[in-house]
Amino acid sequence: MDVKILLPFVEAVANVLPQMGFQSVARSGLKVTKGMVGNNGVLVNIGLVGMLAGNVIYNITADSAKNIASKMMMGAPVSELDAMAQSAVCELGNMLAANAAIALEALGVQIDISPPGLIIGSSFTAPDPGAKGIVVEMKADDSTIEVTMLIIPKI
Repeated sequence: MDVKILLPFVEAVANVLPQMGFQSVARSGLKVTKGMVGNNGVLVNIGLVGMLAGNVIYNITADSAKNIASKMMMGAPVSELDAMAQSAVCELGNMLAANAAIALEALGVQIDISPPGLIIGSSFTAPDPGAKGIVVEMKADDSTIEVTMLIIPKI
């Protein structure tokens, strides 16, 4: 998989989160996944169609999701992942994918993104038979976001 296609999804995390108030955002890990996509507690799935097909999955813990939702809601305390907090986390996924789509378009790669799908619960795993994915772990202050990219170029 061409790194030029993957990089906009990683850069989106590095560009968007500081605008929300995170002080330090950096890549902290990289791995290849094959067979199963797990869940750290909260998973936001964005589908891709167009010149790329597949999914980008933002995988975070429940505590990180609450922290992110709090930042998105101007510091309001978030003690549970209620409907408002869930909406904030989904909107983050939407913002990150849209930012990446804009960067890809500048490279001549046009995609459309689906509305975010949210899955809550750490026991969830999804079979991903035969597909290889790249997982980039990002640290944003005390929160960790795993960006799983299961993308097939159609160009």
